[in-house]
Amino acid sequence: MILVFDGRPGEKAQTRCQGCVRTVSLGAGISADDYIRDEIFATLNLLPRREVQVVTADRELRRRVLEIRPIVRGVINPVTFWRRYLPRLSGIKLPKQ
Repeated sequence: MILVFDGRPGEKAQTRCQGCVRTVSLGAGISADDYIRDEIFATLNLLPRREVQVVTADRELRRRVLEIRPIVRGVINPVTFWRRYLPRLSGIKLPKQ
């Protein structure tokens, strides 16, 4: 899972990894939307049969990443994502088998 945040003026880009979560805070002048698209293509170069799911409320980013079908399996609204997946990610609810 990769969390991407837009940078603020004067900030430098930072990347932190904890377990299976990588957090990327971009530097000033770098678009998170462009970074996400580039990361999707980079992932596909490493793992060509991989499908990607994007979580965003940004309509323009949704439109842009859905153009990368069939690689992008879908786009989920953040509220739906947290309601559906937080219990699984925190170990409260086990996935259906």
